[in-house]
Amino acid sequence: MERLIILRQTANPLFQSLSITQSLLMMWREEGPKSLFKGNGVNVLRIAPFTAFEFLFFGFFKDLLKIAGLSDKLSQTGSYLIAGGFAGMTASTLVMQHSIFQLIVNRSILWIF
Repeated sequence: MERLIILRQTANPLFQSLSITQSLLMMWREEGPKSLFKGNGVNVLRIAPFTAFEFLFFGFFKDLLKIAGLSDKLSQTGSYLIAGGFAGMTASTLVMQHSIFQLIVNRSILWIF
């Protein structure tokens, strides 16, 4: 899917007039099933650390709310919402540098090919 998004964003004339389903079928016919996973490695490198940080910091902020005594005043849903919000902000801040690296790698790969 990431590859299809990039192909459509770069205004590739082969994919501009096709729907998403037609584009995926065209990729499948021309390059086989491996074409659907091209470029997915960089996306996994971005998502895996973000998810790991989110899990780590969700537990941390959930425990911090208990220590501060706020989890007793909030419902379980409210404390999960607050902990999840802080975990997402923290994970985004830590992974942002990785996204910049991904952009640099993607541009250098485009110049190679």
